[in-house]
Amino acid sequence: MEHPLDRPTPESGFTAALRAAAEPIWRQQQAHPFLRGLADGTLPAAKFLFYTRQDAVFLQEMNRVFGYGAARAEIGADQAHFARLLIETQQILDDLHGRYAASQGVDAADLSATRPAAVTYAYSRHLLSTAVADSYPALIAALLPSMWMYDELGHALAAQGAPPADHPYRDWLLVHAGPHLQDITVWMRDLLDRRAPALPATERAHLQDVFLISSRYEILFWEMAWREEEWPV
Repeated sequence: MEHPLDRPTPESGFTAALRAAAEPIWRQQQAHPFLRGLADGTLPAAKFLFYTRQDAVFLQEMNRVFGYGAARAEIGADQAHFARLLIETQQILDDLHGRYAASQGVDAADLSATRPAAVTYAYSRHLLSTAVADSYPALIAALLPSMWMYDELGHALAAQGAPPADHPYRDWLLVHAGPHLQDITVWMRDLLDRRAPALPATERAHLQDVFLISSRYEILFWEMAWREEEWPV
């Protein structure tokens, strides 16, 4: 029987080809025990708190990438999209992550002082280096898996219906089952789909490499949280 987190692959175009190339990687998200436990409420609280702390660190760094995106955007509408992303991400940090951390005895100062784990550090540096030193389309390709994979996850969660009132991760599930990432995903896909035909084959291949690297880091992030992996001693 199909699990609610299982999703079909998308239709056509350059970003659909990226998604197809990444399918073996993305399939791991559908089956990952962290997400299965998060959806059904069996995920241990310590693992979710570890995720919350590391995601707070990661989102702080991602906001810097959004700032670079706004600076490099070529039209005002794209700048507005990045500004929206920055504001919404800060709201998640202040509200969703902050409230859950506080419920577990972690105050705002302690949350902001969280040391990045190895995967958090590596993934955020991949995004930052792409934003600073690579092309604008590469910046979009690097960010797209995070938006798109969470959008797919949100659709799958929404299909399950609202979690019960006593679900330990109800607030997180409700926020991520909403449509807030769909518009961003559509925008990023459209940007790449419109530009890709005019790019050299070597550049399109590079964008796929960047997209696949980010996709792998998304899976590594769930795995890191599941195992509560800190830096090696």
